[in-house]
Amino acid sequence: MKVLLAQNLLYAPATGGANKSGRAMLVDLARTGHRCLAIAPIRGRVRGGGPEALTDYLTARGVVVRERRHGIVFDLDGVEVHAVEPAQLAPSVAKLVRAEQPDRVLVPSDDPGGLVLSAACASDPGKVVYLIHTIQQLPFGPRAFYPNPAATDLIRKVRAVVAVSEAAEAYAARHGGLRSTVIRPHIYPVVPPFRDEQVARPYVTMINPCAVKGIDIFLAVADRLPEVAFQAVLSWGGDDADVQRLRDRPHITVVTGSEDIERVYDQTRVLVMPSLWDETFGYTCVEAMLRSIPVLASSHSGLVEAKLGVPYSLPVSTIEEYDYDVGDASMPRPVVSAQDASPWVAALTELLSEPARHAQLARQGWAAASAFVRGLDPHALATHLVEK
Repeated sequence: MKVLLAQNLLYAPATGGANKSGRAMLVDLARTGHRCLAIAPIRGRVRGGGPEALTDYLTARGVVVRERRHGIVFDLDGVEVHAVEPAQLAPSVAKLVRAEQPDRVLVPSDDPGGLVLSAACASDPGKVVYLIHTIQQLPFGPRAFYPNPAATDLIRKVRAVVAVSEAAEAYAARHGGLRSTVIRPHIYPVVPPFRDEQVARPYVTMINPCAVKGIDIFLAVADRLPEVAFQAVLSWGGDDADVQRLRDRPHITVVTGSEDIERVYDQTRVLVMPSLWDETFGYTCVEAMLRSIPVLASSHSGLVEAKLGVPYSLPVSTIEEYDYDVGDASMPRPVVSAQDASPWVAALTELLSEPARHAQLARQGWAAASAFVRGLDPHALATHLVEK
């Protein structure tokens, strides 16, 4: 079977959850003998990317880059990847579909305006499988950044809809009238042994500190605990003002995120995920628990699912509206209400001051995450695509 992943997200490097899960799905298909291609923008919608940055990334990994008129082509982990300028993405998708005649075209939901979806469906929507990665980027329902009835109609015509979590499945059914199949991406390469050495891990870490992910709670907790060492790992979400707020606090170490997430986890004693918007799942939560790191996470949406029944799920005031007069092409600015950091301070203080409780939660999280990962079927998507 020939499979094409057509996405409006960077394919490489992959640091965000949607980027990582889509890429993991395609690599798993390639490993099982399917012919796999991908087409993606060469620049991120929010920041980063470009031909030079991508070429440097690939060269460092010994990947041969082939130049083309509107971008570059390269082979990575058994997948032929076409990276094109964003303005050329939709027509390039349509052209590649016509040229390669794939049996299935995977289109993630992270596609403002439904441009990639429309291009992929132009030849035959019966070949398209729609992947729900990010609830806010869906074209329907109360959490949609940009409702789009035309794109919603296209989704109803595709061959199948795949949701990466039960939260996404429920949202699609309730607000879009869509039946989807839950297939969890196998983005976890190995199940490491339990690690009982926590003292050497100095930081309380937050990944992707920004408004929607709960930077206000993170900063409030840091302000209440000035004797604790914190770490902020920058990703796609934070703006210059967010970065400055982090750097203004000397006990917060600010680092730039990368695909080498192990160096972050090796330094993390507790991970905090105070997200204020609807998370589709929360891959980072499972990743951290796999590495014997206790996780404090918001008690709503897909993060509850990702916690796998392990304490602590903590309350937040969720984002209910967005300001469309400010923001960028990918998302409007969230309207964030006042947050109560007290439950987060109490939980974190307990974990940091009681080694026995920290060890108990670390082992409980590791056991739950290990069982979850061992229960994943890396061939589930391939089986589904063949059967559908």
